[in-house]
Amino acid sequence: MALIVNGERVEDALIKEEAERLRPEYERVFKDQIAEEREAQLLDWSKENVLERILINQEVRRNGPQIPKEEIDAALAKLKEQYADPEKIYEDFDGKDDAKIKEGIELQMRVQRKLEGVCKDLLEPSKAAIREYYDRNKEQFTYGAV
Repeated sequence: MALIVNGERVEDALIKEEAERLRPEYERVFKDQIAEEREAQLLDWSKENVLERILINQEVRRNGPQIPKEEIDAALAKLKEQYADPEKIYEDFDGKDDAKIKEGIELQMRVQRKLEGVCKDLLEPSKAAIREYYDRNKEQFTYGAV
């Protein structure tokens, strides 16, 4: 069943792709959890990840910082340098051409800059605050048999 987020359709396949991306590490960390519970939690977390990513992307498309064309071109050139086979980049990024890949690069850069702007004034927590949080939430930091 597809979801609609601010008018944007989100197919179940996208959530399943996210679950498969997370699965190896997730199953390693939660190996002691009952399989049915682990699968349900993985799908819930995958859905949350996809929805958060969509909401962030929607926000930067509406109100995100603009990225100069030169920066996007430079990022693509740097990315291409990492490929021995120049055609492999199109396969890895599901892009038919440079324009499609540049759209993805631009969106990623806009998201990164938006998040940097939102977080720039956040203070680092003190060691005492970290310890207090840990002491209040120890059960969240324990996995499997202790």
